[in-house]
Amino acid sequence: MRVAIKKIINVMVVAVLLAACSSGGIRGTFVDESGNSNLTFKSGNTVVVTVADVTIEMKYSVHDKKVSIIEQNGIVTELEFDGTDTLTGAMGIKYTRKKK
Repeated sequence: MRVAIKKIINVMVVAVLLAACSSGGIRGTFVDESGNSNLTFKSGNTVVVTVADVTIEMKYSVHDKKVSIIEQNGIVTELEFDGTDTLTGAMGIKYTRKKK
């Protein structure tokens, strides 16, 4: 079960790294279309990845419209950011900014 969740998180991280945003960083929570996972971008280039009831804190960086999420083991996932409310990753996974 833990290995399966880790694989899901790896896929999510790849999707997030394909997202882009401004050089000022990205903030807020983005939820996938199924509602099963989310990415919460915080200050200090920290992103909290949650899948089901598993939460992992990672680092991220932004360059142009690409968001790179860096796992503790060095694996990098890229997401593309539309500049406002959507992150798109590998295999068409989309995360939309959660409205307050």
